[in-house]
Formats: sequence, structure tokens, C-alpha cells
Amino acid sequence: MASRLFQQKVLKADDLKPKLSKAVNNLRSSRSYMTAATVEALKTIREASNHQHLQLALGDHLTESGYASLLVNIYKSLKEIGKTDTKAAEQAASSIITILTSLSQFTAESVQLCTALQNEGTLSFFIDQLHIISLPFDELDQNSKCEVPLILEILYHCIRHCGELRTLYRKHDVVPLLSKFLNTEEVMVKTTSLVTLAYTVDETESDKLATTGTDGCVNFLIFRLKAALHSRIHRAGGFTAAGLLEGLIHLMASDANKVKVLEQGALPLILRMLKRADKKPFSEEEQVLAATAIWKFAFIDSNRKALKADPNVLDALNDFKTSKNAKLRDACCGALWEIYEGEMKIEDKDQKHLATNEIPTGSPSGASRNRAILKDDEDREWGDKSKGKNKKRAFLGQREEQSGNIATLSHPEEPQSHIMISYQWDSQKLMIRVKDALQKEGYNVWMDVEKMGRYSEIFKQ
Repeated sequence: MASRLFQQKVLKADDLKPKLSKAVNNLRSSRSYMTAATVEALKTIREASNHQHLQLALGDHLTESGYASLLVNIYKSLKEIGKTDTKAAEQAASSIITILTSLSQFTAESVQLCTALQNEGTLSFFIDQLHIISLPFDELDQNSKCEVPLILEILYHCIRHCGELRTLYRKHDVVPLLSKFLNTEEVMVKTTSLVTLAYTVDETESDKLATTGTDGCVNFLIFRLKAALHSRIHRAGGFTAAGLLEGLIHLMASDANKVKVLEQGALPLILRMLKRADKKPFSEEEQVLAATAIWKFAFIDSNRKALKADPNVLDALNDFKTSKNAKLRDACCGALWEIYEGEMKIEDKDQKHLATNEIPTGSPSGASRNRAILKDDEDREWGDKSKGKNKKRAFLGQREEQSGNIATLSHPEEPQSHIMISYQWDSQKLMIRVKDALQKEGYNVWMDVEKMGRYSEIFKQ
């Protein structure tokens, strides 16, 4: 009966919510998860998860219905049945796969469900299930080979949506746990493990991770990204181009990996996502990630020189530096700022002129830039946190003088030192204390606290 519900051509979330609520209530009131009613309830939830455009709304609805609080008990019960009742083992294993499949699809969109899985201890339970496995993936039994990829997908979706889960994952030794899956021949398992690790590792582990495996993890992700970009839907092996690039960006938390990713040929792929050179429609999410990756590259001197010498890079960044999308605009402006080391020269293709923004002494310039890169984070989106009269003039000077096609930002009479702080989000409270201490000493401090920096505002001025 449940299957007939999903034969409609167009479904809305409200069409399915009553059925999901009924399914959750059936599971909550059931004493056994092997009855026809509970098996049907689990199938109803799984079939609802197949509708990608409804995954967010239905995932949130399941969370509000209390589904997350039931999962550990259901999972444990089914596992126990599989051990003690050989006749029922097949149905129990099938129901477990049904649960994991629906979770892997709903967590792809529902942040609310991801948070509930954390709060209910479900993620910790799933990680513990992976720790129990002692054999390499390729040597597992068939049921485990079905369960493990789905659990990995759930862990990946959750940390992608909720960066604070990094602390939980590290507490449960996820780094060594997932590293053992990197040598498998199963592409989906290897990719999911690698990208989840990219969100979890620290800088030292990131350097080591980049060279793990026969082909190196960086090269592997670049290869998968290339495959995704060849696809009409920008997806390969279960991963989108955006998800793969995001993994690479997280690996670039270390300076060594910023160099490695560029040297191993990622830039042409990234430019393709930004420029739409092949006339394929790339989403704004993909463009923002592409611009962010270039911004990451630009924090290394050798990379900066290569980017500055590539007209395709500069053209692409200039094309979108005035985008209506604030994230894309800020990423492009931030990248240009770093490439030119604070001395912006942006070509206006229509007017065929250059606008040079000179930077006051004491602000970022070359090797002498006064910035504190305490911890490289996935988002280079600083906000000007200067106080008083220095707030408006930070990095800009006090007034703008225009002459012909050249706009010059004059220097303040008494230049101030500037410091940029970047950090891992789970260290934000400590870094705010550092920022406050520096400001008390008279420094102008740039720090990403409010999300998205003011690069775009600077260039507008």
C-alpha cells in the first residue's frame, strides 16, 4: 500500500508528512521491529527519502516526529535478532539497510536531522559500529559491505552540515578509523572516507593524508573531480563536483597541500567551475567553492606568482568580483586582494582602464604583512573588527581622490598595524580572546566572526 503512494508524478511534502508521522508512531509503539507493520513503516520512510526535492522538508519533519530518538534501539534490536534467529536474520539485515539508506538520503539535506543524530547519540553509536569491524573492507561479509558505505555517507553528510562535529569525531578516533578504508578498491567507500577525513584532520594529519595510498589522496580527489565535471549532472561515484572540491578545500588547511593541489593540476578544473567556459550551467555553490579554492591557493607565495601570471585566473576573478552573490563576490575580491598582496589592479574590460588601490604602510604587503594566521580555516571570510575612527579607514586610507581613470586611496597620516586571524571554528572562543587582547594593544584586527568579510565593501569604495 505504501508503494502506491509514491507512484504519483508530483508529490509535495504535505502529501507525505501524515504517512511519515504514522510510520514513526507505529515504530514508537511497537514491541518488535520484525512485524509486518514495522517493516512497512521502515519502507515508507525509505521510499519518502527517494524524493530528493523533498528530503529537506521530510527530514526535518521526521526529526520533529522524534524518529532520531528511536534509531539506536531499533538498530540494536535488529542486530540481536540477526545473531539469535537465523530464519529472521535476512529480514533483520534488510531492515537495517532500509534504515541506513533513508538516513543517508535525508541527512544529505536536513541539518536538523544531523543535529538530532548527534544529540541522541546515534552518530557515536554508528562510529562504534565501525570500530567493531576488524577486517579490511574488501574482506567483509556481504551485509557489512552494504552497511559500512551507508554509515560513512551519514557521517560525511553530518560533518559537512555541522562543522562542530569535528570535536566529536576526533574524540571517537575517527581519523585512524576511516584511514583504514582508504586502501579499498571500492571507489565510493574510499571517496566518502577521504572527504570525511578532510573535515576531521588537523594540519599535520592533513599533510600525511594527502600522500596516503598508492596514488595519493589529493591526486585521487582531483581525478574524481575531473570525472564529476565530465558528467552532465556534475556527479561521479555518488559525489557531486561541489562535494569533491569542498573536500579538497578542507585538505588545503595545510600550506603544503595548498601547493600540492595546485601542482597536481586542479586549477584548470576549478577555473572551469568558475568561468562556465564550456557553457555548462554551474551552480552558484560550485562557483563560490571554485573562487574560495583560488583564494586558498593565493596564501602561498609560489602559488600567488603562478595565479598572477595566469590571465585566465585574473579574468575569471574580475568577472565575478561584482557578483550579486555576496559569497562569490567576497571570495573573488579576497582572492584578488591576496594575489596582488593588497595592491589591487583590476581591469575594467568595458572601460579598458586600471584602478589602483594603494594600501597604507603597515597593512598586508609581501612577506612583511602583519597578519596572524593562527589556524587556516575552510572559510577565508574576515570582517574588519577595527574600533572607532579606524574602522572605516582600515586598509583604505581616509579619503578617495580620483583623477581620470585612476582612483587612488590616500594613506592615513598615522598608519596602523593590521592583523588577520584565521582559525578552526571550534577554537573561536579562544581566538576572540586573542583578538580582544590585540585590539587593546591598538592593533586593527580582521577576524571572521560574523561570517563573510568586507572585501566586497572595500572594492566598492
